[in-house]
Amino acid sequence: MAAQAALVFAETFADDPFYQWMTPEPQSRLAALNAYFAVKVADAMARGEAFASESGATVMLTERLGDGTVLEGAALGGAVLGDTATGGQAPTEEVPASLRALLPAIGQQHLDKIREVFATIDSTHPARPHDYVDVLAGSRAVRGGGEGSRLVSDWLTRADAGELAYLQSSNPRNLSFYRRLGFHDEADVIRLPHAAGSLTPMSRIARPAS
Repeated sequence: MAAQAALVFAETFADDPFYQWMTPEPQSRLAALNAYFAVKVADAMARGEAFASESGATVMLTERLGDGTVLEGAALGGAVLGDTATGGQAPTEEVPASLRALLPAIGQQHLDKIREVFATIDSTHPARPHDYVDVLAGSRAVRGGGEGSRLVSDWLTRADAGELAYLQSSNPRNLSFYRRLGFHDEADVIRLPHAAGSLTPMSRIARPAS
């Protein structure tokens, strides 16, 4: 299931503007994204934050943040912000494993840009505790059939025990899907450095069961 989930993510996000920027070489994109998502799926499974539909064709990774959890870009620390001792480069062991998995396909220079972009993304998260939809993907064969809606809705039942559900959409085509599930656009779009595009932050206030 883990290998299948990584491939579903890779095939889905190969068409996404942000992930195309992350993996600029079309010839190696699918393999690079598969390696990247294999690490992310394994990490999410270890936390109990990986979800799949019965068919396995729709998958989602989430995180509970704002309670001391380290974000993907946070491990980079001051190096991303220009740590003079490292020349702005974090030691390899401090770069998250998911990003290190991209290195053979993209090279160190582009990896440095990705690290800075993720640091920007992480800095925009709400300060208060929140449940975060990291990535959601579905195979082409099941898109539009309701699997994604059911998977997110089931997860929101759990998230409603907290305060806030939050996500950052990299593809404008997905906004209406999340709006139907009760998410609302935040006021400001997140503009990313290095021409990486923009993200639309969306949130949903918890709706505890009465």
